[in-house]
Amino acid sequence: LGTGFDLRVFDWAKNKIREGTESAGRDAKEVAIVAAGMLCVCDDGKEARRIVRNRIANRAHHNFRFTLETVPAEELNGVQKFMAGFDVMKPMEDRVDPDLVNDYLVRRFSIAGTPGECIACRTSKNKCAFRALKVQQFNSSTVQGQTDKFKFNRRRKRRRDAIHQLVRSDVELLNR
Repeated sequence: LGTGFDLRVFDWAKNKIREGTESAGRDAKEVAIVAAGMLCVCDDGKEARRIVRNRIANRAHHNFRFTLETVPAEELNGVQKFMAGFDVMKPMEDRVDPDLVNDYLVRRFSIAGTPGECIACRTSKNKCAFRALKVQQFNSSTVQGQTDKFKFNRRRKRRRDAIHQLVRSDVELLNR
């Protein structure tokens, strides 16, 4: 559905699914909504959000190609600028100016920040009744010039522990 992690969009999707299942004589509870997005955990939260901007650009563009119906009114101008600046003919990493991938898009399509920020964000998402979150872990070593920041075992352990905690909470949610 391209809901990302925006709870308003999640509610919109639930209502659309409920309408569709009712008209088909089915129960909306039969349909699982899986929120999908990018996960980027770094010791520096601002750096994590900077890194993830280009990675979520393609996902966000794909989500908004046909409709901007799920974009909140206060975010519409920024999303329209993003869409106008996106060039599908360029290589993935050059398709849009990262500055056009605004904070709303980062919040909607990623969980990015320090280990603590990511865990707090994920915990708040649990409360909204997602059955599961599908997160694609961002491999920071693929970012040129970033590899030196990720060589220290202590940092790796902290990020790995945060990722494991996020995954454990998904398993607990699915077992409810």
